[in-house]
Amino acid sequence: MVSARRLGVVALIIAIVSSLVVVKAAARFGQTWDEPAHLAAGMQWFAQGRYDYDPQHPPLARLAIALGPKLFGATSHGQPTMWTEGNTILVDSGSYARTLLLARLGVLPFFLLLLGVTWGWTRSLYGDAAAVIALLLVSTTPQLLAHAGFATNDLPLTATLLAALWTFTRWLDRPDLRRTIVFAMAGAATIATKFSSLPFFAVAAALIVCAWWAIPAPRGGSAPRRIALGDLREPARMAVAAAVLVGFLVWAVYRFHTRLAFGSRMPLPAPELLTGLRALAEHNREGHTSYLFGHVGTHGWWWYWWVALAVKTPLAFLSLATLGIAWLVSSPRRRDWRALAPLCSAAAVMIVAMISHIDIGVRHVLTVYPLLAIPAAGAVVSLWERIPVRPLVRGALGALIIWEVAQAAVAYPEFLADFNALAGRHPERILVDSNLDWGQDLDRLADTLHARHVRAVTLFYFGSTPVGAVRLADTVRLGGSAHASGWVAVSQTYLQGDYVSCFTWLKDRTPAARIGRSILLYDLVPDTIPRLPPLTRPTRTSAESYGPVLAGAASRDMMCGEPRVTIDGGRGTFAAPNATAAAGSGGSAPEASTPAPAAMGAPPSAVTDAMLLHASTDADAWLTNGRDYSNSRYSPLSQINTGTVHTLTLAWAHQVDRPIAGQEST
Repeated sequence: MVSARRLGVVALIIAIVSSLVVVKAAARFGQTWDEPAHLAAGMQWFAQGRYDYDPQHPPLARLAIALGPKLFGATSHGQPTMWTEGNTILVDSGSYARTLLLARLGVLPFFLLLLGVTWGWTRSLYGDAAAVIALLLVSTTPQLLAHAGFATNDLPLTATLLAALWTFTRWLDRPDLRRTIVFAMAGAATIATKFSSLPFFAVAAALIVCAWWAIPAPRGGSAPRRIALGDLREPARMAVAAAVLVGFLVWAVYRFHTRLAFGSRMPLPAPELLTGLRALAEHNREGHTSYLFGHVGTHGWWWYWWVALAVKTPLAFLSLATLGIAWLVSSPRRRDWRALAPLCSAAAVMIVAMISHIDIGVRHVLTVYPLLAIPAAGAVVSLWERIPVRPLVRGALGALIIWEVAQAAVAYPEFLADFNALAGRHPERILVDSNLDWGQDLDRLADTLHARHVRAVTLFYFGSTPVGAVRLADTVRLGGSAHASGWVAVSQTYLQGDYVSCFTWLKDRTPAARIGRSILLYDLVPDTIPRLPPLTRPTRTSAESYGPVLAGAASRDMMCGEPRVTIDGGRGTFAAPNATAAAGSGGSAPEASTPAPAAMGAPPSAVTDAMLLHASTDADAWLTNGRDYSNSRYSPLSQINTGTVHTLTLAWAHQVDRPIAGQEST
């Protein structure tokens, strides 16, 4: 038998190595959808003492995300939305990549907490060897490694909810003052991280209490328990104390903010909390655009989560989890309610998820993984030690564990978009959104475009990365329902028709390259379609997103209905299309367009007969069709030649009104 001390050293090494893997993988990917929103909300709390950008999520994880950037000089800018605010913080902080990495490092302590709680809970049930195995399973699960490297609150919820469930189980076993305080701290942490923890914990606690009442611990007692009223007095007092402490700690996270309510007669503590709960309930009632097996819906499917876990979980983990469940319900351990607590908690998470209407990614049920790893580790140790035919059993168990580690190594660094073999070669036909495509591959697209010397590209991007953070090409058309030719890049989420369906025409084309696993790049020839469709507008700031401009309910349709263009990473110039027509039509005045470069020269006020007669002698002018009366169609200028023509790109543009009979020009 290996000593507990050596097993502790092994556990520490696993934690250190997995943390390094998380940081290294996170540094290789671009910004994901939700990261600027979380950063903006946390920075607002620090810099302005307010929390009203997005009360639908509590502040705790966001404070950890914003802390690193704040310590290195980033600050709030007071933008009207959390999306533009977060992007402005990232772009204007001096170093976009450094600020984004600092924000992501704020989630790393929660990952370490997750590993520590998994180790401690498993150790309390099955010993040191099982604790190391559970730790290994959690630290090699691609979805946990992925979200541990993103500045979002999904992994923090997993860690704090797991801590709350374990401390509740310990408190239920012996509700003394020390365990009450620890349980209250863990409960406050999970509530202050994400509001979905409330239904998750409530259902899990109910199931655990039922198991506690029906299945006493092995140390004695009848089943079910016989509980006298007097036996409940002390636990009731501790429960009230825990509730008061939880409320106080959550209020502290909201800066002890109060607001007069009930007709201005009574102060209401943490009003943002109630506002956030109402917003979350409304969000769940209205639903969220979801995608499953090629179908798009707004209220999801109860079986969405089972499919997501089936195709997003490593097959070795699924095998070990199934083994753990079977072993637990068939062994004497089933007569110990404490051993059933992780399984009850996992069932609670799935029950709540199945009745919710926000089905956008397996990231919402990440807590299932450590909860299943605990009985799986217990089964491995028990079968390793007690089955008579040890060589065969040990070989199978060892193979499953090696397979689990190997799958994580193969998945690196594509943890977020990793699917198992059940998904086949086209997982996008099953799931998209944050399961596959969360905007993470834009940096890779930039590398590919630069390697191919692409000067102009049309981009249909599902993400929030600001145009000032990544330079894709000299000219980038963003969105618009009009078809495109030449180089075209599209995110898998949009290609499959999730959220919008105006880009699905690309399904019939063959891509020239796959960028990571979330973007397809096409070279559509002949390149005859106008680069910019009518009513194209320029990006306004370097913080504006390459994807939709999220500012209201209509933002989901903006990728189709409002084409935009960014030139030279937002630094170029552009004349807004149809500006003259819009101003003369009696409609609202368009935004002031960026003028064409002065170096282009202003056209003459009038072309005279004398100028036309001598057009062939003026090398700098092209005044008529064919350039001169000889219709030579030739310019003597030498700056553009066979050696330099490939460097040409669009410097500025102006879209004329669409004529009835088309437009001809030279």
